[in-house]
Amino acid sequence: MIIGLIYVGETRQRLNFRMNDHRSNVNDPNNNKFLYKHFNQPDHSIVSMKVRIIEKIYHLTNDPILSTPYRLQREDFWIRELGTAIPYGCNDKIDDVGILSSPRCSTVNTLKLFNTSARRNRSHGHRKYIPPAVHTVTIDSLLTSVQKPLGIHHIRTKLYSIPLSKLSLLFQDAKNTSVTDSRSVLYRLVAIIMDIANHRLFKPVLTTSNSEEKRYFFKVEFANKGLDAVNIGNIFHQKSVQKTIPDYFKNKATPIISYTYTKSIASKIFNHKRVLEAFNLKDTKSKPPDCSCASSQYNYSPAGHIITGDLGIVTNEQLRELLAKGPKYRIPQPINWKKNFKLLMDAVEDYARKWIKREPDEPDLDTLSEWIKAIRSCIQRRIQKLRCNMSTRVSNPFKNPEVVDALSSLHDKYVVVPADKASNNIVFICKNIICNVSLQSLKLIKLLVILHIL
Repeated sequence: MIIGLIYVGETRQRLNFRMNDHRSNVNDPNNNKFLYKHFNQPDHSIVSMKVRIIEKIYHLTNDPILSTPYRLQREDFWIRELGTAIPYGCNDKIDDVGILSSPRCSTVNTLKLFNTSARRNRSHGHRKYIPPAVHTVTIDSLLTSVQKPLGIHHIRTKLYSIPLSKLSLLFQDAKNTSVTDSRSVLYRLVAIIMDIANHRLFKPVLTTSNSEEKRYFFKVEFANKGLDAVNIGNIFHQKSVQKTIPDYFKNKATPIISYTYTKSIASKIFNHKRVLEAFNLKDTKSKPPDCSCASSQYNYSPAGHIITGDLGIVTNEQLRELLAKGPKYRIPQPINWKKNFKLLMDAVEDYARKWIKREPDEPDLDTLSEWIKAIRSCIQRRIQKLRCNMSTRVSNPFKNPEVVDALSSLHDKYVVVPADKASNNIVFICKNIICNVSLQSLKLIKLLVILHIL
């Protein structure tokens, strides 16, 4: 039950009987319990008592005595959830802590006993400029709020909103305040200030590392888009897979998926290496490459030859569209579900063998057999669904004779190279200018060799 939102209690009696006990104890001058002292303060009486049921406890046998352990457990939960331990409320006893008002618990930080929850993300819209607030918080200004409805809430809010420098000064004032009467309002306020200041100003040193658990790579060959559709990373996170990992394993973090990709189209479209390897000095002098650059719209006038990155020079539309995707583009491969299943399971078993070696005791591979079976089952179900939803056919432009002939024609006329500082762009250079530059380079090398000999 809650009395004025400051006390949580449990009872196996009828509620009216329990409330009569509370009223009787308040009127007993010899009862020194913290709760009853509170109602003997000025402006307090049994008339101001209010009660509300927050939870009913049921037991299978319908016996209140057998449900007592669970009632006590729930009482402790609600004390921590509603924050009614002293000095914020009148609950003096906390399980696993003791009597908070006793000297033994004088160093206990009450705020750390309360349950906390993450604050939800909220949109504040367009904020207006608010001038900095002047924080003039003193013990006297807070004292009047203690006895008001929700006064403790407003005091806690105020103490959490002021800067740490102001809170430090208020903490020193509270330490220097001489008050011994535990029933006084000032005593309670000083206790609240000291508790919140200790919580904000003197946070304990972290003894455990906050670094995340180390994750390792799960490597698999990316043969086709079907592997991506299976989403092996999602399978690793499924509960049916996670629960099969032995409890004594130290490294339980889900792996990072790492694909090894096939070659891009760069090796097919770039020919500068092949041109230089096939360069022959005698053949080039006797029969230089054909050049019709003078009449071309792509002629680069300072060089007198074609040097361009305009894909309009490519006459075949399908090849032009392929080159527009860049040399890093990879031709999609036909989906082979049988091959995909084998690639994934080989990668899973390889990862399991490496995982075993990372464990301190190096257990047998059979300890992960259930984990491997769970993953196999999930992959099989995924592939069975994807067979009906995904098309396995893809088109390969390089299997089209027209595209192959158009690319071969380009290679006969031009040297295709990647653009400097823009590796995903393509530049077409007339072969004639490349041959001339190569001849000049060879002449210069020959001259340097002669000078060296002399």
